[in-house]
Parts: sequence; C-alpha cells; structure tokens
Amino acid sequence: MDADEVLKRKDVILIASRTLALLFLAWALVDLAALPEHLFSLVRYRMQGTRVPWDVYMSRLYLIATISVALRMIALFAAAEWLWRGGPKVESLFSRSSSRGHEMSQSREISS
Repeated sequence: MDADEVLKRKDVILIASRTLALLFLAWALVDLAALPEHLFSLVRYRMQGTRVPWDVYMSRLYLIATISVALRMIALFAAAEWLWRGGPKVESLFSRSSSRGHEMSQSREISS
C-alpha cells in the first residue's frame, strides 16, 4: 500500500462516517420534532386525574413513549458526534483489519 492509497482509504472512511453521522443527526431531529406531541399527550392524560382504565393506559403509554424517544435522541446525538469526530476507533469500525482479512483468506484456501 502506498501513501496515496492509504490517504484515499482514510478519505472514504471519513466521508462514510460523516454521512452516517448526518443520518443519525437527521433521525434525532425528527424525534425532536415529535417530542412535543408526546409531551402534550402525556401531560393531558396525567392532568385529567380520572381513574378510567383507558386514561391510565394512555398515560402510561405516553410516558413510556416519551422516555424512549428522549433516550433514542440522546443516543443518536452521541453517536452522531462520535462518528463526526472520527478517530482510530471509527476507522476500525469502517475498515477491515488486514491481519483478519489475511487469516480469512488463508482459511478459505485451506478449506478448498
């Protein structure tokens, strides 16, 4: 491998990681846009104060939905930031290890 090939591979990895980061960011922003709906519904069913089974069910449903959307947003923002920054761990995520690829090709030759 010469220096140009390594540079090209690093560029491709950088583009791929940043593209995935933008996808995660867009997904998190879509969840952020849906969060007010979940919060409004949650507050509505919590403020009613009735003990009708349907209202209790909907209150718990929107509580779980709101928490899950918030947790997913946090995870997506964190993953997007990690992928955008790059680094050796991100590079190892997107590129095959040469020693592992060599071992796999040897095992294929042996089994043939």
